[in-house]
Amino acid sequence: MREGWMRKMTRWMVMGGVLAVACTGYGQQANDKAATKADQPKQETAQQGFQLVFVAREVDENGKVVNSRRFDTMIAVPENGPPSSIRTGAKIPVSMGSNTTYTDVGVSFDVYRPRLLNGDRLAMQVTAEISSLDPASNTGGGGQPRIRQNRWVGDVQVSLGEHKVIFRSDDLSSKGAMQIEVTATRVN
Repeated sequence: MREGWMRKMTRWMVMGGVLAVACTGYGQQANDKAATKADQPKQETAQQGFQLVFVAREVDENGKVVNSRRFDTMIAVPENGPPSSIRTGAKIPVSMGSNTTYTDVGVSFDVYRPRLLNGDRLAMQVTAEISSLDPASNTGGGGQPRIRQNRWVGDVQVSLGEHKVIFRSDDLSSKGAMQIEVTATRVN
């Protein structure tokens, strides 16, 4: 009987100790530290704004600019949300037997994951696509138009304030080329 009483007493003492710890908060120090950290506002890195100017140029075989177009956008670093995008163009009807579908032609730029390096260089991933009707294609008399297309994807680094050609490719139907230049400047 004495043994049974000792077991019951030991259980009560252990339970009493557990309750005492729970009630007094002894052992709660780790939880209190975690709660204090969670209650503090997060230190956010200040966002900085940048203007990106893309210039698409067609150059002839001598390097003379034949056509040039400018496209501007704003980005924030660090990025909070979807990529920055530029879209401009037209939908061209294309007949497929008795059905007509529409194909997009024009210019598309997407900027992903912009980040500032050493305070004076902007790094980002850029996707660029330029498509247009090939002037040599037969679009009259029911012929289907041919579409010229240039598409680039790459990781790019640009010094702030400097113009940099980031993509260039030869034109397959002439001796000319298509190139994309970007300039990044900080905005307030």
